[in-house]
Amino acid sequence: MRSLVLVLATSILVVAMAPATLIDQIVSNISQGAVRISETEGSVWSGRGLLNVIDLASQGRRPWRRIRWSFDPIGLFRGQLAWQIISRDVEASRLAVGISGWQVADFAISGPARNLLQRMPGPLGKLGWDGDIDMKVGNLDCSWRGECGGRMEAQWIGAGSDFLPGKVFGNYRVEMNGVAGEFALSWSSTDDSNVRTSGTGKIVKSGAVSLNGTITGNPELLSRLPAIAGPWAKPTASRDTWRIAFP
Repeated sequence: MRSLVLVLATSILVVAMAPATLIDQIVSNISQGAVRISETEGSVWSGRGLLNVIDLASQGRRPWRRIRWSFDPIGLFRGQLAWQIISRDVEASRLAVGISGWQVADFAISGPARNLLQRMPGPLGKLGWDGDIDMKVGNLDCSWRGECGGRMEAQWIGAGSDFLPGKVFGNYRVEMNGVAGEFALSWSSTDDSNVRTSGTGKIVKSGAVSLNGTITGNPELLSRLPAIAGPWAKPTASRDTWRIAFP
């Protein structure tokens, strides 16, 4: 009996003293290695650290912002381990991990477009995007099989690219709504944008993407689109309007 009590007491102590580095492992697994947490302090239940984005080219860490986390025992009633994630003294999100998957709610964060868009497919992720992105996730619920559902939106302010230095394209907004691994998306631009665009798209369970929209702006600038978007962008009868079609 004493041995059993000792084992239980030791187990509880080990769990209670679980290091903050476990939060880094959880975030790394969820983001597939795209985001890591360094300079961790405290424990997995209550601590702080520095959020980093992994640069694809150098595989180095780009410091993003400092965060704090605290365990939320209410999640246990739902069969989950849950944490409140705090950034800049504002509740940024709720992260929950369970047997069937993980969930993020009330997530709001911003950062350089260069960091957030480098994982776009093909050459699009290598164009050195400029500007800032504000992203909000009302709720994102994902299974460990990678099927997600929820709603998200993002605003891209002062968009630009190293491919066209000194050129500011404009300000853009994207909205996504998904159910059972399939997402419908739409995008638009502000009226004062130098390059205006709007359209809709879909992401299906297999990961296949379809897009359909238009881009309007300076004809000379638009003539460079094939170098960026390849066959996705096609000219129309009007020199200042191109069509986006993928695949």
